[in-house]
Amino acid sequence: MDKLDRLIDIIYPPRCPICGCIISWNKDKRICMECLEQSPIIEGPRCKKCSKPILQKESNYCFDCSNTTHYYDKGWALWLYEEPVKKGIQQFKYNHKKEYATLYAIELVKQFKEELQSHNINTIVPVPLHKKRQKQRGYNQAEVLAKAISKEINRPVEALLRRSINTLPQNKLSDQGRIHNIKNAFEINNRVQINNNVLLVDDVYTTGSTINECAKIIKIYHNVKVYYLSLAIGKGI
Repeated sequence: MDKLDRLIDIIYPPRCPICGCIISWNKDKRICMECLEQSPIIEGPRCKKCSKPILQKESNYCFDCSNTTHYYDKGWALWLYEEPVKKGIQQFKYNHKKEYATLYAIELVKQFKEELQSHNINTIVPVPLHKKRQKQRGYNQAEVLAKAISKEINRPVEALLRRSINTLPQNKLSDQGRIHNIKNAFEINNRVQINNNVLLVDDVYTTGSTINECAKIIKIYHNVKVYYLSLAIGKGI
């Protein structure tokens, strides 16, 4: 850490992106010990498709992925979407805690660097918000996170997708309602040209309907593999 970084650290001390408490910055500590104990990063065995934890080591896929068609190829998530992680993500998403993105990105890349490298990720694509909702919120948390990840892995962020329908909030809907709500909500941005594998970025993977719809649209127009990266994933079945 250079002198400028130390000065910034003193004036604006880093905070745990889960509970918000002040932490002393170092390269190996980005989350407070209490939150690490309460919300450990998902360990194996994981579903080989969505990254959700599974109970049986001999199983390759969770119940959801065994019974659902996914257009994306594979994905990774750090935590289960439970408290206190849920509260931290909601602060990042709704309360302008955009500084959390840097800490989140560092932790994501620390955990999944080998996977990202082995799958030849070339382009990072944030899940877009509709322009009306982004104007209300002031920013798109997925875009903020994607840009932070971009700095860590030196890959470009591209606005490959647009949200053409201002859908209802997904968190207020049933699983089937989410699928219907998000159907045909995205369109491709033909001004952006890609020819290599895509990494979709979103804050939370709940049922996968949003990521799946994004991947479907991308694959209609581009012959690429589509992966996803998120902070947390719903427990599912």
